[in-house]
Amino acid sequence: MGNTTSLEYQPYRLQKALEYNIPVPRYTSYPTVPAWEVDKFVSCKWLGGLAKEQSFQLYIHLPYCEQLCTYCGCNKRITVNHNVEEPYIDLLLKEWELWKGQLPPNFSISEIHLGGGTPTFFSAEMLEKLITGITKDLANPPIANSVELHPAVTSVAQVNTLYSLGFRRFSIGVQCSDSQVLKAINRHQNPHQITNIMDAIRLLPGTSINWDLVYGLPKQTLASITETLNWVAAHKPDRIAWYGYAHVPWKSKAQRGYSEADLPTAEERFFMQEYGAIELNKLGYTTIGIDHFALPTDALAIAAEIGKLHRNFMGYSTSTSSAIIGLGCSAISENKAGFVQNEVTVEGYAESINAGHFAFIKGHLNTPTDTLIAKHISELMCNGVTTFTFSEQNEVWFWPFKEHTKKLESEGMLVWKDGHNRLIIPEAARHFSRLVALQLDLRYWEGEKKVNQFSKAV
Repeated sequence: MGNTTSLEYQPYRLQKALEYNIPVPRYTSYPTVPAWEVDKFVSCKWLGGLAKEQSFQLYIHLPYCEQLCTYCGCNKRITVNHNVEEPYIDLLLKEWELWKGQLPPNFSISEIHLGGGTPTFFSAEMLEKLITGITKDLANPPIANSVELHPAVTSVAQVNTLYSLGFRRFSIGVQCSDSQVLKAINRHQNPHQITNIMDAIRLLPGTSINWDLVYGLPKQTLASITETLNWVAAHKPDRIAWYGYAHVPWKSKAQRGYSEADLPTAEERFFMQEYGAIELNKLGYTTIGIDHFALPTDALAIAAEIGKLHRNFMGYSTSTSSAIIGLGCSAISENKAGFVQNEVTVEGYAESINAGHFAFIKGHLNTPTDTLIAKHISELMCNGVTTFTFSEQNEVWFWPFKEHTKKLESEGMLVWKDGHNRLIIPEAARHFSRLVALQLDLRYWEGEKKVNQFSKAV
């Protein structure tokens, strides 16, 4: 069984999935946040790295939600008090002024992403105040922005306002169509709300719609997945994010409302993922990386086809901007120098911004080795292949990494080509990409293996 073709057989894939069902980083960045050397972080050195960038992506964290979705591990604040909207928008605009004082002359913003929380917790008027406040001094405001939508609280007015502000990619949190599953995770939405939002978006030219779907949720079955995929067939969104639910109740207290007994078994979870991927391919979707699918005409599929796919904290992306500015509580910013994260709580964030200084709570400065490894992990996660130069093969981390890969190579999860130059993840093994990346994660192997920080590998 120890060869590449073995993974083409489902029983063998199941065997390996159960064997390697361990907590592993999702590798939207490297180093991963638990491995940051926060004691060595110097904010002025990180800020100095901004001068070497010209184009930036802008991520804005909007943490408020009216109701708690118990599966969610994101940073959020639950309230029905909409009086919090304008004060928070004002804080974001104050923070943006701080950032503008640090950015190089003639900088540009390639795209804006609104995440949360629930961005459409905020009214159309408040969203307009935020985006116009951000873009008012930009010579070329971005016109390919993206936003996350909760269908139960999103109005057509909000969609139209966002479109007028340059938003073209709309990601709808569908999660699952099964009402029993939605009840278990305390997510109150219905098919009419989803259809209503879809119809409104499709009236607007040049838009792309993504559906976030989750497998492995409490009370979820293969029948639930089948019903959800029937919805996909009926609506045909441009993209699908097909995420595995991460059960981390020690980190997300809301997940303590149900137990392991309510969740699908590891074997059931494997078949959910496999079945979903197969059916999405049958519906005409191209597989993107480890957990995304897109119609062949979508920009994400085109980028993957020509090897121009990128990966960052926001997932898979077509953006060529290497730097990210994060606004809002808990937001993470990135440049070539490393990473920095804002205060997690709204109160801590507000205190810093109102005092006139950045709300940084921790960060990491990249070493040259970090930068090299990050490049290879990104290429593996995006394209399933990476090439090591001769000089990289003489780095102290390379041969221990090569040694780590031997077992996975014997099991068909990776292939070395051209001696030690090229590492390839075969198509049948793409779902195991995180395991392959783990072998290259020098900070994981050298430091504490903080397994409870991550979701399961498969």
